[in-house]
Amino acid sequence: MSSESFSPSRVSSDEEPVYEMANVVKKYGTEELIEYLRSKDLKLTESHFEILRKEKITGPAFLEQTKEDFRSIGLTLGPATVLANVITDLKTSNTPKSNTGLVYVFVDNSNLFIEGKYTVGRIEQAGNFDYQRNSYQLNQLYIDHGRLLSTVLKGRRIGSNSVIVGSRPPPNDSLWDRIRNQGYGVIVYDRIANKEKKADMELGLCIADAVYSKDPGLVLIVAGDGDYSPAINRALHHSWKVEVWFWSSGISGDLMRNSIFFLDNFYRHFTYAYGQDPAGRNYILEITDGETLAKWNDDEVMECFDSLEFFGWWFRKEGPTIYLYFDNKTNSRKAKSWVESNHPDVKVWEIEKRKSWSE
Repeated sequence: MSSESFSPSRVSSDEEPVYEMANVVKKYGTEELIEYLRSKDLKLTESHFEILRKEKITGPAFLEQTKEDFRSIGLTLGPATVLANVITDLKTSNTPKSNTGLVYVFVDNSNLFIEGKYTVGRIEQAGNFDYQRNSYQLNQLYIDHGRLLSTVLKGRRIGSNSVIVGSRPPPNDSLWDRIRNQGYGVIVYDRIANKEKKADMELGLCIADAVYSKDPGLVLIVAGDGDYSPAINRALHHSWKVEVWFWSSGISGDLMRNSIFFLDNFYRHFTYAYGQDPAGRNYILEITDGETLAKWNDDEVMECFDSLEFFGWWFRKEGPTIYLYFDNKTNSRKAKSWVESNHPDVKVWEIEKRKSWSE
């Protein structure tokens, strides 16, 4: 085999997975093996390499040697020990590690949000109609990242830091409490305007960092861009499992070869709309009691909709007063019963007609 095919520059640790190196070394001839050992800066001299050359030690033969074998062909104790350790490292790293089952989550937040506005808008038939895409676009959509995390984890253990690239979740998003309760932190990279590809590359590098620095687990990516295929393929190559979670209408065909979970089936658990007087939602619950509601954040309101598996839409008015919106009386009354049962200290009023905000 020629040195052109297997020169050391082609098998550096930057380009070849570590656990494949023993298989690569097996293909070396004597000169290729010597060049490989020389590139590792083992403090060996030309006289040591000359012994290997004289004995015609090729890659396959090299991997079968012991320290005693190297001593028997004329190498002194120091170089013999160094070469024996190289062989041990190659054989150890060539054994695939068992999968830990830990889940490492990577979210392209802008990708998630942009496609989510169309998918949820289409399902809920809400928002403005985009004639170019022939779909509703729900610009009032919000994402609760903490509930998203719980949805995709499905009770599994999270491994190390979750990574979000894109718009920074607000301080009151339940993401922070959910991550903190599990003893981990979140790494958030803000997406720079007009730098979409740069942010995609950042997330891809974060995936690669986990793959190379952690024992194999599960890469769970919430994104639909085909640009993530190289990072995903690298993870699979290193004995990792991969799941892709995204909206059905926005996922690249390049990602469809992986385990796919469509967020369309789960959106009520982690998305909601915020804004007053939405069209088509004529059944309203008005919740009042200043002292109690003043302590509520979005998570308390979301809990009502999530528990009932309704898509949440609400608006908070100064007072404080919260309005919950529904498209039918049955759902409105179910929500009223839920609020009264779980929060008996608040007052809930049913409004069956659109109410003027000037009243």
